[in-house]
Amino acid sequence: MKTILTSTGWNFADGSTKILMLTHSNLAKEQGYESFATVFDRIDSYVRKEDAHISFLVDTVEPLSIAYEKKRYGEMFAVLDTR
Repeated sequence: MKTILTSTGWNFADGSTKILMLTHSNLAKEQGYESFATVFDRIDSYVRKEDAHISFLVDTVEPLSIAYEKKRYGEMFAVLDTR
C-alpha cells in the first residue's frame, strides 16, 4: 500500500503520516529486525516478555537509555531503584 500511495504522490518523508502495522512480522520487517523472531519458539514469547533477557532489555535497559538520552537523570535512577 505504501508503494502504491508513494507512486500517486503521497509524501511519507515529512513525518506527518502514521502507519498502522497489524502484525509483529510486518513491524519487524519494516524496522529491520525480521530475523529476530526466529530465535524464539513462539513469536508471542518475546512480545509478552516471557524471556528474562527480553524482559530486562524492555523493562530496564530501554527506559534507562531513553531517560539518559533526554537528560532526565532522576527518571534514570528511578528505573534503577525500582529494579
